[in-house]
Amino acid sequence: MPFPTFHVLLALVVLGIPAQPLTSSAQTRSAPAKPTSLVSAQDSVRAREIDRLLRRYAAAGQFNGAVLVARRGATVYSSAFGLANMEQNAPNTLHTKFQIASITKTFTAMLVLRLVDRGKLDLNGKVRQYLPDYPSPAGDSITIEQLLTHTAGIPGDIGDFPTSGHDFPDRVTKINGDFYTLDELIPMIAARPALGRPGSAFRYSSDGYAILGAILAKVAGKAYEEVLRDEILRPLGMTESGYVRQTALLPGRASGYRQTFGGYENSRPIAVTPAGGMYSTVGDLLKLDRALFSDQVMSARAKTLSWQPTSYVTSYGWQVRADSGASAAGAIKVRGTGALPGFNSYFTRTLSDSLCVILLVNTRDMTFRLDEITEGVLSVMRGRRPREPQRSVAQVLAESVGTLGIEPAISRYETDRRAGFKGQYLSETELNSLGYHLLTSGRTGEAIRVFALNVEAFPNSANTHDSLGEAYMTAGDRDNAIRHYERSITLDPNNANGVAMLRKLRSTTP
Repeated sequence: MPFPTFHVLLALVVLGIPAQPLTSSAQTRSAPAKPTSLVSAQDSVRAREIDRLLRRYAAAGQFNGAVLVARRGATVYSSAFGLANMEQNAPNTLHTKFQIASITKTFTAMLVLRLVDRGKLDLNGKVRQYLPDYPSPAGDSITIEQLLTHTAGIPGDIGDFPTSGHDFPDRVTKINGDFYTLDELIPMIAARPALGRPGSAFRYSSDGYAILGAILAKVAGKAYEEVLRDEILRPLGMTESGYVRQTALLPGRASGYRQTFGGYENSRPIAVTPAGGMYSTVGDLLKLDRALFSDQVMSARAKTLSWQPTSYVTSYGWQVRADSGASAAGAIKVRGTGALPGFNSYFTRTLSDSLCVILLVNTRDMTFRLDEITEGVLSVMRGRRPREPQRSVAQVLAESVGTLGIEPAISRYETDRRAGFKGQYLSETELNSLGYHLLTSGRTGEAIRVFALNVEAFPNSANTHDSLGEAYMTAGDRDNAIRHYERSITLDPNNANGVAMLRKLRSTTP
């Protein structure tokens, strides 16, 4: 079966985690040092090492965007790589405006907590207290905190075909074309079946943050984008950031691209909502980093709520992780991340040594390396050698298939495998994606060969057998399809797709 996109996978892997509401009893962590404008000679040397590292990622086709690295609010390194518009050959710059996707949730959560601090919102308040037209019983039971922590039982993203269930593609197309206002979108979100009892489990939900945006607008008496502008963007001088519909003219806006194993293509549009509708630059996000050293945008209480360790993947708009690379015991790092068709974004802050790494890219690559790049940059900033970039085995194989054909490409793959894939890394996900790229392109025989390589490399993966079974099924090879679906179910008895396909295969006459 195909792997889901990164932001959907992020949500799915934690389905069913018991909900543990955040409380105000967490102790406030010591604040980082105040921002400084000085960069040490040692950091100047590290900047050159970071530049070398980023150039290698860019040369490997694994980074197309802008980067900024800071210590205590002072820029240590900033640069841009690749193209903002591939059709016009326009380069990315430090002032290129990127869609920051779910980092918008970080801003929405900060806005909510600012109104909580003023007594205009209550974390335990119910949705219908602020949106009287929101239907019962959900509106009378879902709290603001549950929306912030993705525990409200709200489905994922009404604009995403997989999570919308393909049940109204015409409406989804209109949603992603920004045909609906936020006020028009909320009743559609409310009409979707709940995924569980509010407060019972973590289920990542962009729609929950769209509801929060509507609540902000209602309480503030103005549009969400005006609340965002007046509360955060204008006070911080974030003049290169904002929230606009896709049809608006925006000078300096990067185009988004989706990478396939055949090259790049323009990405599809997706709805602009308070869950993922913002754009920004690396320089503007540095202004946010600087503001977070004080209480200018987040109070001490808001930071306590948002930055305490949790079992959730993300909560209050932030991901909170152990910072294993820090010298301080128990150190944590906080980050906002975002992924849309054509864009990925990472905004990472370390609380023990006040480092900030900002990565904004306008490609959705088959090889996702932003987490690895962030960790590599942090290693350099801490005086350690980073992991060197490696080429993707799947990418090399794809290039070989395109230039040499399937048989010579597999021969080269086998040669590289016997040599231990020197300078390359092998990813089950990426090899699987290549197989599906071939399968959906009508190249079923080649897809079978690639899926078979993945089964050989990862024989105990239910997914590799499921994918090979699907390819054999497409080719009309019933016996081999059954054999691999059976193996997939043996490895993962909960593979509902495999069970359904086996039932279908066995019901047909050989």
